[in-house]
Amino acid sequence: SGKELQEKLQEAEEAQEFREEAFGPVVADIIESAPAAVLANGDADVATTGNCGGDIDSFCVEVMPGEGRLADCLSNQISEEEKGNVDGKK
Repeated sequence: SGKELQEKLQEAEEAQEFREEAFGPVVADIIESAPAAVLANGDADVATTGNCGGDIDSFCVEVMPGEGRLADCLSNQISEEEKGNVDGKK
């Protein structure tokens, strides 16, 4: 149901916020005519515990995980580095 999905998404987002692994995959099955979909990281964002964890800690520590905010932050960092406007990790 939609309420169960919201609860699972909230749990996954809280785990990301505290740099913890999500308890398990979040599966959206609220659209009857579509197959169930596993939501990566459960909150539609980059995993704080994955390969990008160090970059998140360096460049996006003030960004609240979820809804693509970390992905946007990292993408902006890369873009600014390519333009020569900011330094990357050393």
